[in-house]
Amino acid sequence: MSLRRHIDRWAADAVHAAWDWAGQVGTVGPYDRRGRRYARMGAGSGIAFPPGVVFGEQYISIGAKTMIGPFVTMAVGMGPGEPIDVPGGVVISIGDRCVIGRGVSLVGRRRIVIEDDVTFAPDIYVTTTTPTTICAYRSAGSGWTRTP
Repeated sequence: MSLRRHIDRWAADAVHAAWDWAGQVGTVGPYDRRGRRYARMGAGSGIAFPPGVVFGEQYISIGAKTMIGPFVTMAVGMGPGEPIDVPGGVVISIGDRCVIGRGVSLVGRRRIVIEDDVTFAPDIYVTTTTPTTICAYRSAGSGWTRTP
């Protein structure tokens, strides 16, 4: 086997080992600095690495023993810093012992409540915000460049 092949195999092993390590230390728990940004993050819960887009953590409550998979988007509002006024101060509420699968998106301006013991399969999109003004003016095949 050539020297180049040995180096490539070693480099591949190193990259995979580093990714495994990043997954372990990058998981967010209730006692991590990022975990404390949430309105609540229950004991035994975790947000896997790498996370999806996350903003408005102060409006998100995560119950105990809940696992949130990698690439999960949890967004309150349509952009960071959007003023949010909801009764009780929580927009996204995830119960105890839930599993939120890889690639799920939870995007809201109003309450999204996921009760205890709920499992979401990968790639589910839940929102209280629908961009109807974009859809109303877009015909099939027109792309995003057409204006009303």
